[in-house]
Amino acid sequence: MNRQKHILPRSASIVLALGLGLASASALAAGSHSTNSPEAQYQRDMAACKAGQTQESKATCEREAGAALQAARHNQLVSDSNSTYQEDATRRCMSLPAGQRQDCMTLMSDPNATTKGSVNGGGIIRETTITIPG
Repeated sequence: MNRQKHILPRSASIVLALGLGLASASALAAGSHSTNSPEAQYQRDMAACKAGQTQESKATCEREAGAALQAARHNQLVSDSNSTYQEDATRRCMSLPAGQRQDCMTLMSDPNATTKGSVNGGGIIRETTITIPG
């Protein structure tokens, strides 16, 4: 009886052992943190990457998830507030010709405006109705 033995090269064994160790550490870390922790968010991000639920390639998605985890661990992630978004909208509108600025500001602040698209898809289109007296 001829039995074949499958032996991994030494470097592959080390990589496999490190990978299993990191996976175990990740599982323990995820289990010991709340669902709002950076590690829990990283696990959700990686699951979305692996499931193809993002607009970017798997490699880019995984790289971004890792970068976000690292930034979160160093308190470098900043959550923009509504005032920051409003300031950005105002700045964009102010770059338009004088006759279009007020319409732009109305569009950006109208809660009934419809939006279509996404940033990942190339842009967000906003639409509203502005009544001009005759």
